[in-house]
Amino acid sequence: MSTSPSAGRTELSLSPVGAAPPLRADAARNRARLLEAAARLAAERGRRT
Repeated sequence: MSTSPSAGRTELSLSPVGAAPPLRADAARNRARLLEAAARLAAERGRRT
């Protein structure tokens, strides 16, 4: 029987300091839909500042 060096360990994934956490799948889909709708409205109505 052989044992691996990582047996019984939990692998951690670290993000850079100050980095935003990754979006959940549903949040990423909602964000994409909102950005598409905003782009569509801006194209239809023009950009007002």
